[in-house]
Amino acid sequence: MDRSVDKLGVELRGHTVRDEDFECFIRVMGEATSHRQALGFHIAKYRGILPDALLTYWQKEGWCGY
Repeated sequence: MDRSVDKLGVELRGHTVRDEDFECFIRVMGEATSHRQALGFHIAKYRGILPDALLTYWQKEGWCGY
């Protein structure tokens, strides 16, 4: 099985396993009720301004309403 691990999650067979902090957020807030994809230029605009962890969440989850 091909597995790649990063600091915010584990990729297994095309499914992302969320990190502990984001899992806690989802337990409290519930799954997203709306979703908008964050495009590469959006991520690039905020690189170096916002924490890398937040940008990684945007890449994986997009911008969501809860």
